[in-house]
Amino acid sequence: AIEAARAGDAGRGFAVVADEVRALAHRTQQSTQEIEQMISGIQQGTDQAVSAMQNSNTRARSTLDVAKAAGLALEEIATAISQINERNLVIASASEEQ
Repeated sequence: AIEAARAGDAGRGFAVVADEVRALAHRTQQSTQEIEQMISGIQQGTDQAVSAMQNSNTRARSTLDVAKAAGLALEEIATAISQINERNLVIASASEEQ
């Protein structure tokens, strides 16, 4: 812009171009800041999503452990019921013999 002023009428075209370049640089800076804010927001959202998935994974594993323990307990109950039935049959046989 300074050189354009020194050149007088011949520098007017250069001054216009310099002003446009300056305006473009300003808009580019603003756009860059907006993009940085968007990226920051996306990163925060991604971090939250990853954290939520990790929590879900932990809860799923915990639920699986509880389900396995419940399955083992049910197997023990089934075994105990089977033993009780066998003993009841022995008792019933012994009662019939008397």
